[in-house]
Amino acid sequence: MKKVFYSIFAAVLAVACTTFEVEEPLQIVNVDKPVISDVVVGETTLSAKLTPKEGTSFYSYAVIAGAAAELDPTTLFKLGYKSKAVASGTVDATKKADFTIEAGSAEKPLSRDADYTIYAVAASTQGTVGEIEYKTVHTGDSEVPKATGFSAKGNVITLKFSEAVSIDESKALVAKYYAENLVAMNSDKTALASDGLVGDAKAVAKLAADGKSVDFTVTLPDDKPLPAGAIYTVSYPASTFKDNVGNEIAALASGPAVDNSKIVWGGLKGQIAKAAWSLVDNDAEGKVVLPSKSYFLYSFPADVTVYGASKAPAASIKVESKKTTANYSLEYGVDWGLTSGMIAIFYPDGFAISGGSDLTITIDAGAFVDIYGNESKALSHKYLYSYGYTVADVVGTYTYEGVSYFGATYNETGAVVFEESDNADKGNVMITTIFDAPCAAPIYCSFDGDFGILTIADGQIITPYVDGDDNGNILFAVNNADEVTFFMSEPGKFINNSAGLGYYYNSKVSSDNSGWGNAFSTFTMTRNAAAPAPAKGIIKPVSLHKSL
Repeated sequence: MKKVFYSIFAAVLAVACTTFEVEEPLQIVNVDKPVISDVVVGETTLSAKLTPKEGTSFYSYAVIAGAAAELDPTTLFKLGYKSKAVASGTVDATKKADFTIEAGSAEKPLSRDADYTIYAVAASTQGTVGEIEYKTVHTGDSEVPKATGFSAKGNVITLKFSEAVSIDESKALVAKYYAENLVAMNSDKTALASDGLVGDAKAVAKLAADGKSVDFTVTLPDDKPLPAGAIYTVSYPASTFKDNVGNEIAALASGPAVDNSKIVWGGLKGQIAKAAWSLVDNDAEGKVVLPSKSYFLYSFPADVTVYGASKAPAASIKVESKKTTANYSLEYGVDWGLTSGMIAIFYPDGFAISGGSDLTITIDAGAFVDIYGNESKALSHKYLYSYGYTVADVVGTYTYEGVSYFGATYNETGAVVFEESDNADKGNVMITTIFDAPCAAPIYCSFDGDFGILTIADGQIITPYVDGDDNGNILFAVNNADEVTFFMSEPGKFINNSAGLGYYYNSKVSSDNSGWGNAFSTFTMTRNAAAPAPAKGIIKPVSLHKSL
């Protein structure tokens, strides 16, 4: 310790004109250090007896947290370290031959398991400050650390302690995960009928740098993430955590229980965020529905364990045609529901639809939940309600009736013959007779049985233009379009009301010899049971028409 001398006296010399007197020299009296004795150290308090030596006028003390440090004696004597001290003061030695220092109380306890240093210094009757006496003590700690609370975020639980601890990594942590929808009480609500346990999990503990908290990271045993919505718990055995003096924290068991007719979770619990999942549309017919179909099937993802329908599952069917729109609400358990682990949807009573309409089935979001409480996403599937026609509904001999653009005089009726195509790349059906005349080569057509639409491309040759020699062709013609479409209103009946179709004489000799043989504003074809009518041969126009 640094020795500092401090004097409160000054020598004054008086100078006279006639005489000088010699004064006695000032004697500086040093003071011995106070004695610190009878130290009693508890966990949150301490006391010590302070006894000054002879020649002391006043003595000061301070109790400061931490190991001994070098202090300035004068500053200590003047209570200059009071702001750092847990106890400090100055004692008049003429009134108290000794003094008991007390530090720590119920209101202001000292820290457990901590160093404190008692400092004391005295001043002589002449005001000289002596050297510092000190003694360092250590408080006890028999209090077991306490868990002051925990929080859970994602797959991590953070547990906080009242003081710094260490972790015994040889102790086995126990982690488990549960499905909330499988946790259930018995009928009288006094105990668990099912704890909802799905399986074991894995917990890895990481202590914070200050030792006052620990993070438990929980995964599946193979380190893969826990399922969305899973509840997870962490338990640990006794002595997993200890404070600096070896006080052990008791074991902690975590899990569900019943308390006052309610399910409660004890210990450390977290829950993974929930995530919606998609229903599986496994309708084998894709986007087209045939009239023979009476129900629709949807299933659940392979990695989803379904608990059941929600309290108010909702589904509907919407029908849209060119003319009308109709909506049908489906009643769960009547029109739709679960069967053999799949979702089945049937047409409701009063349901009506025609071929070529759009049919949309919708299952609302949240209709089903899995065991972890995750809900299904909305599903919407738009189908074409097919007429279900086939090529067989087209093939045969037809009688056509054409209303001419050029007046009733030119109206026609005759034979049209459809056969299955001999070239699938060009179409699935072909016309071999039209306008009552055989075709020199097939007129290829495409028939869509779902929509009931027959499409014939413009400009296909019906037969050569014969004026005694090969000077041109007679074409199947469409006015200002690349193709014409017919609608099959029923098997074996086609209607076209869009007009502008007919046959055109395309002369190679002179444009004067080219023109419309006939064109029709309405053209219908009706299949009959008779054999193909004998062809008339070359189509002979009544007259040529240059334009429509």
